[in-house]
Amino acid sequence: MNHRERALRVAQALVFVVTALWGHLALAADVSVTPTSGPGGTVVTATSSGFDPTFNTGFYITTDNMNYGFVGACPGTSGTDAYGNCSIPITMPGPTRAYTVAAFNSIGEFASTTFEALKPSLEISPTCGPDSTASIVVTGERWAVGFDAGIYLDGGLVRANNRPPEDGSFTQTIVGPSSDGAHTIRVFNSVGQDLSEAFTTPVCGGIGSVIDLDGTATVTHADGSSGPLAVGNPIKQDDTIAVGPQGRVVVLLHDNTTITLSASTRLTFDQYVYNPTTNEGSTFSQVLQGAFQYVSGLIAHKTDPDNQVIDVKDVAGVGIRGTTFITQIADTNAEIDLLAGSVDVSPYQTLTTTAYTGPVRIVFDSHGSSSSPLTEDEYNAIRDRLFSSAPSDSTPPQVTLAFPNAPAGQAGFFNASQVPVFGTATAADASNVTAIGCSDGLFGLSPGVVSGLNTTTAQQALSLSGDGTHVVSCTAVDALNNSGAAAGSMNSATVTIDATAPTISYSSHPATYDLGQTIAITCTADDELSGLASSTCQNITGSASSFGLGLHTFNATAQDKAGNTNSASTQFTVVDSYDGLIALVNLYETKPGVAATMVSTLRSAQASADAGNASAANNQLNAFINQVQAQVGKSLTAEQAATLIRLTNALKM
Repeated sequence: MNHRERALRVAQALVFVVTALWGHLALAADVSVTPTSGPGGTVVTATSSGFDPTFNTGFYITTDNMNYGFVGACPGTSGTDAYGNCSIPITMPGPTRAYTVAAFNSIGEFASTTFEALKPSLEISPTCGPDSTASIVVTGERWAVGFDAGIYLDGGLVRANNRPPEDGSFTQTIVGPSSDGAHTIRVFNSVGQDLSEAFTTPVCGGIGSVIDLDGTATVTHADGSSGPLAVGNPIKQDDTIAVGPQGRVVVLLHDNTTITLSASTRLTFDQYVYNPTTNEGSTFSQVLQGAFQYVSGLIAHKTDPDNQVIDVKDVAGVGIRGTTFITQIADTNAEIDLLAGSVDVSPYQTLTTTAYTGPVRIVFDSHGSSSSPLTEDEYNAIRDRLFSSAPSDSTPPQVTLAFPNAPAGQAGFFNASQVPVFGTATAADASNVTAIGCSDGLFGLSPGVVSGLNTTTAQQALSLSGDGTHVVSCTAVDALNNSGAAAGSMNSATVTIDATAPTISYSSHPATYDLGQTIAITCTADDELSGLASSTCQNITGSASSFGLGLHTFNATAQDKAGNTNSASTQFTVVDSYDGLIALVNLYETKPGVAATMVSTLRSAQASADAGNASAANNQLNAFINQVQAQVGKSLTAEQAATLIRLTNALKM
């Protein structure tokens, strides 16, 4: 026997002895705990009173079959004579049961009281989160304080760190199971508390699914988003289904109600509530156009017809009870072909509700209803006509490609100010258009966003840029995967673009010319795409002296047939010099001897100028002017003489 076991047995013997003595001594000792009940692990305040203050008082916890032993002693945290009478905190054990809290001392004074560790509770609330996924709210009360209560879903741990606070309560939200059917939440801890609750996965957002589909159909959700329907897609509350003109959709709701929608039918599921445990619930739907067959499920067999209503084109409400029927909506009225079960028809502009039991044909509008006999063969013929499989469609969409014509007077070209050139590709198909594709051999095509996909008509914006002849062609795909362009489509177009200005330039030349030099500058204009329409480009030729001294600037413009324009400019300077003046003398003077005399005079003036003798240079230039004047009307014309004199004066210092 070890030390711990020996101490435990001594404590048990002491409890027994003191209990026996208590009956004989009838002492006034007392003990109390606050609170007297709560979750396991609760911290209570144990208070001893009436004990001899000269002896130490100890506290012990026991049960019917277990002794937890010594848990504390005076002096405590408070008390008038803290050695024998005091209050101390005691942490109660975790397991659920009744506990005896005893206080006694070495002279046999003894008192006891009880603390009830209460049974825990467990509640679960399957619910739906904001993202339409199932979640489970797990709530516990009176679970042992200080012990993790693990939460398990179908045997798998989903929340480990779940330690209840001092009141023993907790609330945790866990992700619900991904599969339908029955499931179990279990919570247990290390002190033996163990509870389980069964539940069924709630219907979150989805109220049914598409089980069959021919042709095309779309669904629009409550948030405004939409898309094509396919077999297996879930149907949610507030969804609106629109069936294509050659389509058919079969929807199976969670209570096994089957709704078959014919071509061009539009139906909204405004409300759907179903309890799979009781098979009770309520539904409200709106049908604005088309036809549908309704084979009611479990709700209709247990629910008042007021709780399962279809609004038919805002003219009447139809209450359903265990029913198979077909509804067809016309422009001014509607018809119900009721094969079995019962419906209540309530035209909205009357206060009358009429109950009908099938088989019967009911015709109604907002003012009233009437009936006539219906046979099963007639019902089957209507069903086969409205809900047979969609006819085969092997034809691709009709495709139309449209680009504007180039403006008049531009030789069929778009110019730089008119690009990109915008166009549209439009595709139409009764089975709904799912894609549009266009190509351009010059790779200058930029496709835009396609609008109207998954409807009978879709359109794509296009833009073209880049020089050359663009040959654009487009095809489309429908919901039945027919690809191409139907016969008769205008799905190709040619667009010619010249966004490049014509070329125009002057040939290279010196920046300066002496008077005696000849100027020969060429101007060239061209356009390789649309061709040149006009140009002011002219060559610059002639003696430098004929242009006069100083800076000379020339400009030219060109325009191509597409309307693009360009320009060019050039400039040069004619300068005065002795060599240039001598060259003019030799050019103008027809008498060689006279020319030689004039040249000699100019060379002398040049030498004086180079030596810095301005006076001598100017006198010699004046002498040259006299020589020129002497030849006017002889070997020089008056114009030639005037030019030589003007240039000579420009050389004077």
